[in-house]
Amino acid sequence: MKSEVNFKKTVLPKLKSNLKSGMPVAACYLILFYLIMVLADIKFTFLATVNAAAFSTYYKKNIGVLKIAGIAVSQVAISALAGLCTVHIAVRLVLNVVFPFVWVCLHSSPFDKQGYFVGAMTFVFVQLMRITPGEVGYMVIVSCCTSALTAAAIIIIVLIRRSRKPDYSVIRSGLLAVAARLENARGKPAEDDLFSVDERLYRLSYDGNYVVHPFRGMENAYCSFALLFQRAAYYFSDEALYKESAQVDELKLKLAAFLRKAEQQINLENNDALIAEASAMVKEADALKGRFGTFCRNFLRLFVIALGDLTKKKPPRRGNPLKSYASEFFNHIKLNTFGLRFAGRLSLVSFSCFLIMFLLDSEHCYWIPLNAFLLVRPSYEESVSRMRARMIGSIAGCLIAYGAYALFPNTIGLYIFFSVMIILTYSSSAGKWPQSLFATASGVSIASLSLGNTSAVEYRLLYLAIAVAIVFVANKFFFPSTRQREFRSNLRSLFNMQKVYITILQSALVRTTDLGVLRHNLINFQMLRTQIRDHISETSRTAAQTVAYKSLLFLLWRMAAEAEQMIMFVQSEHLTDVERARFAKYARGVLDILSDRAAAESYVAVPEVKDSPMLTDLAERYLANLRRIKTEFKELRRGKKGSKIKS
Repeated sequence: MKSEVNFKKTVLPKLKSNLKSGMPVAACYLILFYLIMVLADIKFTFLATVNAAAFSTYYKKNIGVLKIAGIAVSQVAISALAGLCTVHIAVRLVLNVVFPFVWVCLHSSPFDKQGYFVGAMTFVFVQLMRITPGEVGYMVIVSCCTSALTAAAIIIIVLIRRSRKPDYSVIRSGLLAVAARLENARGKPAEDDLFSVDERLYRLSYDGNYVVHPFRGMENAYCSFALLFQRAAYYFSDEALYKESAQVDELKLKLAAFLRKAEQQINLENNDALIAEASAMVKEADALKGRFGTFCRNFLRLFVIALGDLTKKKPPRRGNPLKSYASEFFNHIKLNTFGLRFAGRLSLVSFSCFLIMFLLDSEHCYWIPLNAFLLVRPSYEESVSRMRARMIGSIAGCLIAYGAYALFPNTIGLYIFFSVMIILTYSSSAGKWPQSLFATASGVSIASLSLGNTSAVEYRLLYLAIAVAIVFVANKFFFPSTRQREFRSNLRSLFNMQKVYITILQSALVRTTDLGVLRHNLINFQMLRTQIRDHISETSRTAAQTVAYKSLLFLLWRMAAEAEQMIMFVQSEHLTDVERARFAKYARGVLDILSDRAAAESYVAVPEVKDSPMLTDLAERYLANLRRIKTEFKELRRGKKGSKIKS
């Protein structure tokens, strides 16, 4: 009785949910598969697989028509490039080294490791169709048709989704969290709420972007509000250090009431009334000289910008976009150490598989690169998990396919069985053995139409074993990338990003700087910090190690917040030439400390800015935190508090 209740409450709802999410993708695949098989040839049905993968990746995302058109064009271009591999084996091997490497570097990041998947899958799978040079044009035509069909299906779904108003409930949650903290709700987790809101907003502003991050529509507003709540969290993290007057307490309550009102009234059409009220409160805060007065003015000024971003239909123009894009690209390459290692590994696996496939030249040897591509993953641990799941699922799938061949001796019966297996494949959890089971059963059932059933099973298992061996050797001995190695690399990258902030500060001291670059780096910083924090939580560590790493992350977060505020102050406040010179010397000294130049400690002095004491305070705090964090890193490298980190 109990098991029956559990089945109805847990298993059955999950099955329904999986089928609901998997059916659109399965339908897309089956339509394309049978359409291509009728109009062209069964060997071209690999196009159904790659286009179904594109559909699966993008159909749930709220992306625009231009993005959809770009995806379709990309699929056709990659298919055409894969067609060039038929010219000569040397061309195929060279392209299978170059393309996977470049594609992973451009389309993956530590925050979206699967960004490479659709394009790389298209490149590899189209080659498995064994087309001849004379069929390249025909293949491109078929590719255009399938890409157009996929794009049409995505457009239909996107138009339905875009008819709904964008959800900005995360922003409202943040406003309420700030209001609660301003109302002196000490002891309540308002700061924690702000950290959570901040992370979600940075994630929303990052989604769908890889190397070059063009802010469009709500993405720009998400980033502005993320900065807003970062400022608030920074203030609240040390608010208790300051004694405030009764006038300050009154303004706090007034600001809290305004934010609760704004939470109810913000919209995507017109926020002029809220902007006017916020601007009036800025003037009122000008009379306050203390810490809260400075925070209140800066918070409200940024709030006015964020409210304006909510209603902007177009993103702000960027100065010298080519320079900005180049800066973002090289920053991405530096940040994406994990991607470079995985790119090398994927290129090696792709090259090895197609070389072996050429040397064997046997029936259905395309199963080698097919399996290898699905097994090689960004991290070593994930690849090992996939290998186990693939082997278990493949053996079970072969047995099921063998039984289906006996039950359905005619072609129609096997095609029905194949269709059911495809639906179950796309309704299963990715990377788990049930998905591998259904995928193997569907693949073997189709292969059985051209081979004897026993031969299809033997080939499937033999080629899977070869693919597993190739991936294992590549993961173990070439460009290894374990989660622990990635964690250490990410932590170093997080620290080294401070150099980027100080370089932007130097630029802001002498000229008007494109703050879009600062925003991109802040997004990368917050995403990387979240990933490191999650790794610390998932990995079993001693209490001392956990505390040490969390302390590091908090100090790095404070330094990023301080650097961002210094840059904005320098950009917006009037500084004399002498003060700018002092700040430039300070920035050079900080860069020297960040670069481990021992002499820097002797000449770095905190610059005094007479009309903006908050700027001096931020510079002093940043320098103190930098010295403290350098000590923390040295202790971690020596292994006093945690596992060693190589500098």
